[in-house]
Amino acid sequence: MVNARRTFLQQTAAGALAAAIGNAMPATHEIFEVAEAGNVARATELVNAEPEITRLRAPDGRTALHYATAAGKPDMVMFLQGRGSELSAGPESPLLGAVDCPDREAATTMTRILLGNASDPNARRKDGRSALQVAASRGYGEIVELLIRRGARVS
Repeated sequence: MVNARRTFLQQTAAGALAAAIGNAMPATHEIFEVAEAGNVARATELVNAEPEITRLRAPDGRTALHYATAAGKPDMVMFLQGRGSELSAGPESPLLGAVDCPDREAATTMTRILLGNASDPNARRKDGRSALQVAASRGYGEIVELLIRRGARVS
């Protein structure tokens, strides 16, 4: 005999839990969209509500700082580094996104921010290319010089 009340309570509890998880996931993962968009005002609200959100990882392992550098958002990079983001976090360092940004000015600004706050100048992509090689392939001489001054290995 099926206990209808028990089944109802279990289903209700499971539904409430699923709803809570469903509602919580977008709120915490909103930081990735906000970082990519460069919305510092909204990022400030999110970080003030949950300071550890800057260390949150997307399913692919990237942080909000990765999203900001890939999107070429220097103001967001400055904000996130000042609020505890891991500057050399894997799977690939956010510095690699900064030096590979197609906007030279944004790339230079983000690289200065990251290297000025001790990001690893010898970061490498999964394919083995270093930040120095990526910057050189883009023709970013100023970034190449900056990386070398900060300790990037030339060989």
